Amino acid sequence: SGLVTPDTQLPGYRVALHVADANGQANSALAERVRVNLQEYRALGVPALVVAAIPQYVDVRATGLQFVAGYNTGSVLQQARQAVLGVVNGTGPGLPLRRNNILTALGGVAGLIVPAGALVEPAGDVVPVAGTIIRTTSERVILACAYSKKYYSDPSTLWTSRAWTGV
Repeated sequence: SGLVTPDTQLPGYRVALHVADANGQANSALAERVRVNLQEYRALGVPALVVAAIPQYVDVRATGLQFVAGYNTGSVLQQARQAVLGVVNGTGPGLPLRRNNILTALGGVAGLIVPAGALVEPAGDVVPVAGTIIRTTSERVILACAYSKKYYSDPSTLWTSRAWTGV
């Protein structure tokens, strides 16, 4: 079962379908279930290759984040983390993760100020490796806040959302 049929030199599969569950994981049982159910929906019997996608984990790091006066910083950072997780883990199988989507999610969090250049990682749009789905975990999302020397005597101190909220 090659990707090109020897007699016609046409693709053996005209559709490649990457499947994964909500956590970005798949196995042969899930792929087989999709393959069986796909039989009812394929147009004119177009051959489809069902691939069980595996997660490709990415780190997300933003620095220099600031807050609007009057907002609970711990709550704002938790909302920001959830927004980032939602965007990254909502990326479909085989689709790229766009930096702009992460910035838009952070910018949509009430009380959070995202300065230009705050998103450090990923450095560019992330294109998944074939057969993978882009995902992240809470531990891979680092949101670092700006600090003022006026309030913190140790300039090497970097407050992150984990240190601040205990998450």
